[in-house]
Amino acid sequence: MKIQAVETGKVKITKSWRVGRGDGLKRLVNTLFDDEYTEWLPVYVWVIEHPEGLIVVDTGIPADANRRILFPPYMPLLQRAATFDMTPEQEVGPQLRQLGYSPADVRWVLLTHLHQDHDGGLDHFPQAEFIVSRTEWQAAAGLKGRVNGYLNQRWPDWFQPTLV
Repeated sequence: MKIQAVETGKVKITKSWRVGRGDGLKRLVNTLFDDEYTEWLPVYVWVIEHPEGLIVVDTGIPADANRRILFPPYMPLLQRAATFDMTPEQEVGPQLRQLGYSPADVRWVLLTHLHQDHDGGLDHFPQAEFIVSRTEWQAAAGLKGRVNGYLNQRWPDWFQPTLV
C-alpha cells in the first residue's frame, strides 16, 4: 500500500478561528471579525493505493473557492475569515493526472466532512463511490445544511454518498 499527500491549494484563516478563542457566540464573533490571519496553510488530499482499488480521502478545494456567496446572509463574513490561494491546475483531478492516475481510476472517495476545503473536488469523480458519515450528511444536506454554512449548492446533482 502507498499513501501520498497531495496539496490542492492553500488557505489563510483568522487566528481566532485556528485557536478557537471563546465559547459559543463569542467564539463565532471572534472568528468572523478577527483582523489577524495565519500564514498560508496547505489543503491536502490523501491518495491511497490499495489492493482493492484507488482511494482518495477528501477532494480539496475548488478553483473558485473565493467566489462570493450571499446566502445565508452571514456567508460574506465567513468567507472573509478564510481566503484561498488556488488555481485550476491545483484541483485534485489535474493533480492525480500528474501522479499518473486518472480520476476514473478512483474506486472510493472518503470524505472526512463536507466543508468546501474537503468536498470542493467532487465533480472530478463521477464514477467513484463516496463514503460520508451519516451524522455529517444530516448536518450538511438541504436548506438546513446551507444555513449552517455548508456549500451544498455546489455539489453535483449526482452526488449521493454511501452513509456510514
